[in-house]
Amino acid sequence: MLAIRDLLTNPRIIKLNPKPTSRSIVGSINRSIPGPTRQKRPIGLWSCPSIKSTSPFPIKFSYNRRSINSSSEVKVDWINDLNLRWTIPISIILGSGVWYYLKSEIDNGRGSEKFDIFRRRVKVSNEEVPPVIDLDEAQRDPVLDPSTQIGFPSQLESDLIKTNEPLRLIGLGVRTVSFLSVKVYVAGFYADPRVLRALRVVPGWDIELTRDAFLPVKKESKSVETSHDKELSPIRGEALMRQLLSVPVNFAIRISPIRPTDFTHLRDGFCRSILARINSMVKEGIVSELEAERAFESVKTFRSFFPTGVSVPRGSSLTLIRSAGSSLIVEYEGKVLGELQDGIVSKELFLAYFSDSDPISPKFKESVIDGFCNLYRKKN
Repeated sequence: MLAIRDLLTNPRIIKLNPKPTSRSIVGSINRSIPGPTRQKRPIGLWSCPSIKSTSPFPIKFSYNRRSINSSSEVKVDWINDLNLRWTIPISIILGSGVWYYLKSEIDNGRGSEKFDIFRRRVKVSNEEVPPVIDLDEAQRDPVLDPSTQIGFPSQLESDLIKTNEPLRLIGLGVRTVSFLSVKVYVAGFYADPRVLRALRVVPGWDIELTRDAFLPVKKESKSVETSHDKELSPIRGEALMRQLLSVPVNFAIRISPIRPTDFTHLRDGFCRSILARINSMVKEGIVSELEAERAFESVKTFRSFFPTGVSVPRGSSLTLIRSAGSSLIVEYEGKVLGELQDGIVSKELFLAYFSDSDPISPKFKESVIDGFCNLYRKKN
């Protein structure tokens, strides 16, 4: 009681914060600091400017809370103080500078590898593009074989040939057998107009084509020919047609019998030519034995396309189509006899008509060669 009376009669005024109850102060401090860090973080500053040992309470009791996110508050203040009307001009200036720098690096050929990527995209080749061959308008009248007077259409259309333009007739000739030169049928060779216009792009066809280019290659010696010599040697003879048939477009050979025959006779002639060429390719190492076995199985499938005991009258048409996908389609009078998915068999059957040693029809081969040469003689 004595201490309380002395305190009340003391002329000094004790200054406290408004309502400085201990419960409110401690509660506000605890709410301002996250729970997991309350025990480790300093709670606050207790300032007691003047405390006498005889006084049981501080003269001044105050609490100063430290800002926890002071750095983030500084950033927010800096953004708010920035005048937004200058952002658009600054962005335009910086973007223009970066664009002109990258453009100068690309044009001058400097910079890192990422500039080389853009430079390769815009690089233009200085190589001269081969001229396109202009094709004459196709004849409406059929083309007659001079020895048999059998007519062939100048254009070949079929539902199986998916092209914007019909195939063009290049040449035709008669097929003869035995020493008596018995005429069996007339064959005509058709090609896609797209490849005819771009013949100079096909390997070996870029030169001014003449009949000498189709002459067989003479093997003067049995010396081993290196790969470098093969690259330097020109493409001649049968190899020219092999390059042409490798182009993924449609080709066709149309056959019209001169005298009545049957499918068995035609089928046996085709199969003999294919098997002979495959055996020769195996000996020369052009194809492997596994590829040859697959080709032999495909020939068996090809034989099954032709019905036995069915005659083929004079003037009818049998069409062999090598599609853009390298498949072989056999069509007779608009009806599909079969389709063979074998690129080797289809190519070798067509090349049998252009063989260097023993073509199926020499007259056919000569006429087709003349047809190709005439395309090069035109003024383009």
